[in-house]
Amino acid sequence: MEGFIRMMLDETERLFQFPYPLKAAGYYPGELNVDDYPPMRENTFYFRDEYQFSLRLTSPVQTIRNIIDGEEYINTFPHVIMKCPGQTYYNDYPFRSPNSLCIHYDREQFQPFFEKHCSGGPLVWDVTLTPSITELVHKITERLPYSQNYSVADKLDLFAFQLLEELLLCRENTASRQINEDKYQKIQKIASYIQLNYNRNIDLNELISANQISRSTFFRLWNAVHNESPLIYQNNLRMKEAERLLLETENSVQMISDQLGYSSPAYFGALFKKKHGIPPAEYSRKYKKETKTN
Repeated sequence: MEGFIRMMLDETERLFQFPYPLKAAGYYPGELNVDDYPPMRENTFYFRDEYQFSLRLTSPVQTIRNIIDGEEYINTFPHVIMKCPGQTYYNDYPFRSPNSLCIHYDREQFQPFFEKHCSGGPLVWDVTLTPSITELVHKITERLPYSQNYSVADKLDLFAFQLLEELLLCRENTASRQINEDKYQKIQKIASYIQLNYNRNIDLNELISANQISRSTFFRLWNAVHNESPLIYQNNLRMKEAERLLLETENSVQMISDQLGYSSPAYFGALFKKKHGIPPAEYSRKYKKETKTN
């Protein structure tokens, strides 16, 4: 499609009473030859009476900075920007407009849906152009020039709302990934704590609570990252240090047991024998002798 197209649809007759009819829709092809377009002098806008969702597809620049009511967003392309009534919006995009598809909704008609499904999240978010999104963009841009034809506005209402649902799902998935990444970082933080304090008696419940995640979430994420339980993870760290101390020092089994935080030398010896097949003292004699022979 060539050239800018914007169609006002609020007065267009519909065959069906779709609950969220489009107020307007526009397709902006963007500047392919940026030298032909001088920079804009003023990029500040004030939105008063409508909700607008812009799917910015491509651009001559890689990133764009948007400031909405003082909150900054820096995004790559493609991404979505949601503009709401009463907001002050600014961007430092150096040209007139990126290649984008915009859908507009009347403030009063759309506000119930917005408050239930759109508020509370970021106003700008990156998206992946899935086959579903790409197909819906094509359906809208293909029909937009013919919006006054019989039944076309009804189809545009439906396709635009389907597109909006896909874009909002992208936002939810992005937020979910971020939450999981945050929780993954907490799992790694707990693992690092265990590594640094493997010779201490660690209260795992306190550690989980201190990192503000539930016990069930902790074990689900821990098991996704580690092949052994936290207790076995800690004991393996102790065993590795026990092997080193038995081979590189003259410390007694009791001293090593105390250094590693075990409750008694007998308990330490039993765990060590279970892992290596021989008691700690025998392990020390055997492998120290082999080291000297070699």
